[in-house]
Amino acid sequence: MADLQEAERQHKETLLKVTEWMDVLSEPGRAGKQRFVPLADSYTPLIVVDMIPDSRPAIGHELSNKWRVQEESLRALEGGSLAQLDLGVLLSGSSREGSEVSRGLRAALAGVAGSGKSTALRKLARDWASGLSYPQFRFLFPFRFRDLNSRLGRRTSLKALLVEAWAYLADVVDALWSQAEHLLFTFDGLDEFGACLDLGGGSGGRTEDGKEEIPGIVGGLLRGTTLPGCTVLITGRPSALRNLEEARVVDTWAAILGFSATERSAHLEMFLGNARLALQVLRHLDGQGPVLGAMGHEAMSCQLAAASLGPSLVNRAAPGAMGSPTAPPLPKTVTQLLTSYLLQVVRGYGRGITSPRDTFFKLGKLALDALGRGGSALFSGELLATHRLKAAQFAQGYLAEILVGDEVLVARGDGADSVHAFRHPTLQDFLAALALYLAPPPGDNISALLTQARCQPDGRYQLFLRFVAGLSTPGAGRPLEEALGQLQARTATQASAWLKAEILEKGGRNGLGLLGALYELLETQSKRLVQTSLGSLEVLRLGEGRESCQQALSLTSMDCTVLSSLIHLSEALEELDLENCQITSEGLARLSPAFHRCKILRLNNVKLGDPGVAFLAAALKKPKCKLQMVGLVNNGLTEVCAGDLSAALTCNDSLRKLQLRANSLGDRGLKTLCGALGATNCKLQSLDVNGNGLTGACAEDLACLLGESGSLLELDIGVNALDDAGVIVLCASLQRADCKLQTLHLDSNNLSDACAPELSSVLIANTSLLAIDLNSNKLEDLGVQYLCTALRRSDCRIQKLGLASNGLTDFATEGLVSSLSGKRSLRSLDLRGNFFSDRSVTSIQGLIEACPDLEEIRLKGNRFTSDGKNRLDLMNESGTGPRVDVQHHSPRA
Repeated sequence: MADLQEAERQHKETLLKVTEWMDVLSEPGRAGKQRFVPLADSYTPLIVVDMIPDSRPAIGHELSNKWRVQEESLRALEGGSLAQLDLGVLLSGSSREGSEVSRGLRAALAGVAGSGKSTALRKLARDWASGLSYPQFRFLFPFRFRDLNSRLGRRTSLKALLVEAWAYLADVVDALWSQAEHLLFTFDGLDEFGACLDLGGGSGGRTEDGKEEIPGIVGGLLRGTTLPGCTVLITGRPSALRNLEEARVVDTWAAILGFSATERSAHLEMFLGNARLALQVLRHLDGQGPVLGAMGHEAMSCQLAAASLGPSLVNRAAPGAMGSPTAPPLPKTVTQLLTSYLLQVVRGYGRGITSPRDTFFKLGKLALDALGRGGSALFSGELLATHRLKAAQFAQGYLAEILVGDEVLVARGDGADSVHAFRHPTLQDFLAALALYLAPPPGDNISALLTQARCQPDGRYQLFLRFVAGLSTPGAGRPLEEALGQLQARTATQASAWLKAEILEKGGRNGLGLLGALYELLETQSKRLVQTSLGSLEVLRLGEGRESCQQALSLTSMDCTVLSSLIHLSEALEELDLENCQITSEGLARLSPAFHRCKILRLNNVKLGDPGVAFLAAALKKPKCKLQMVGLVNNGLTEVCAGDLSAALTCNDSLRKLQLRANSLGDRGLKTLCGALGATNCKLQSLDVNGNGLTGACAEDLACLLGESGSLLELDIGVNALDDAGVIVLCASLQRADCKLQTLHLDSNNLSDACAPELSSVLIANTSLLAIDLNSNKLEDLGVQYLCTALRRSDCRIQKLGLASNGLTDFATEGLVSSLSGKRSLRSLDLRGNFFSDRSVTSIQGLIEACPDLEEIRLKGNRFTSDGKNRLDLMNESGTGPRVDVQHHSPRA
């Protein structure tokens, strides 16, 4: 027991020593070696939450998916459905119920590269070793997967691993096994492991003496077949941890969201050593929008942004520098930010760099190869040598600011067993893109290479493509030429042409990769390219429609910011289709400032809600509003939003069509709207309030609207409950000489023959009415007889008549045929869902032949026999007459 206590004391001393310092990014061009700060004083707490299960199998680049997960999680935190936790809470949970093996807790902590996973584990180890936290564990054993790579292919045991790492455990390692419930193993960076863990439970690789390879040892710990009572914590990128979820070996999940606003500021102040400068960096990042602001929410990206911006902000603050025309502009995009970082590295070392163009091209090729292998950012010294790069170069000097090196425990001293990684995935992807501008790829076919990159389903090339686009414009590329020589102009030309073609090909049909192409377009910051790309589209469709290639997109607030920025740059957009898209209230707030620049805006079924209408109303009120058509179908709107809409319509003179169907405005909401629609400034021509819970009580308001509005040409009040009394009131206004209404939808309003005389009077008196939809009512034969009185008059100019599902029988056929035969104005007749039989076939054939301008007659759902249907269907064969829709699959349908 004394030996175990001594080992515990020595182990804590060892961990306190190795966790004393925290590695942070050096100031570019100055330090020449890694920079360390005290961990205890400099550690910045992170937001850690229960991982959202639906976010784990997300497809696409992890840094993009991270924003979606973060937005969902922060919303859940605010709503109380998700709780913030620390590692102590994570490690105090219980094991999964129903596990085949009784074992201790297995926990996983996910986070994108550079989010602070490794530093969090170092802090955990230091807190344990100092006695501040985790008293339930007597020993904590931290392993890194990158260190374990050197042991791949060798059989060993868990005990041997412990002794190899901490020699003072040799005499007590057997005693440790009797206290498994007091042992904590941490494994950091699964994404850096060069093999797949054995999670299936097979023991084929284990020898008779119990030795096996590393994947089996770690897999056994996770499954509980090795030291079942111990606790295991594993970290990695979300994509790397996915297999653990599928194997169901993890009990508790957590995800790092990044810094809170307060901690973000504190981390920048720690890194820069200057509170005022940290505030300036934050203001600039946030001032450029969330795309650039995203660089400040994880530890390494925060440091990278600060290292890029800090020196420039300091120089601008120098005496005499304010307003200097020679001061370079601050970065507005991530491409420009990384350009600034590389420039500072090269400038800082000056003549110490031999052939920087050649070196950066080699680094770019290394990064491209890594993307081709799946995006891995970990390289051995041997792999570096294949790119004519020496591991020794990265121990110090300017390349240490691009790659970070790490010697493993059994390094032979020649660098062959050293491992290196780019300091951040964005830096890796940026250098991969830069390689195309330093030397053309084989065959000089940039477009083919970019198309192939776009087609990768895992999204690994997403940031790479964004940087290729960003470097294609002089604003980002030209500064690099000072240090690296002239960039390939042909690459820039081909990249711009490819991106424009992508937008034109995918933009109108929500093609796969459209959202990524929009991000790339914004990264160029080229107003001309944006205008020629978006300006050539008839519709920018991110929603779901007949021409869409995929389901409607779920748009994060960042997606909405990108879209808004592009629309502002384009100055005008013909149509923006967001039908069925999932948009948060924050996303809507960021996108809505661009609404007024669109002519057609489809926001159907986006769960807008009453509060969301305020954003649209603000757009409609803008003096230069271009909106002509707005679709708000099925958005859960009630009378509450009618005031905002009404105020906007009163002062807007551009809107011509407003679709509000399938909401719940009710009579009171419609009354409010009618007051605005009658205003002289309102030029609305089409109003659709189909299915809004209207009753006959709103008929007076509708009647007043028809009398006051000089512009309204189409009114859809179908699928409501106006009933006969309401329609009779409405008919009085419809008969007025100044009523200009051309199309009226009254379908599904519980109408009977009682209102038919008034409807007949409307058809006689209102010569402007060209289409009336009376489908799905109860007019029956008697009601149609009244209508026929008006239809047979020569001054009735009706073009489209809907009488589907009205209980009509063969007795109504004669009246319809006699009143409509020879009527040159008639274009469409809908008689579906009635009770016509074969007795009416001959008369209907005669009607079709007697109406020379009839384009379609719809007869499905009647009581024709197969013979009757065939006789009517034969009339389609001429190819010159109207379309007769009687079969379920009409030859000309």
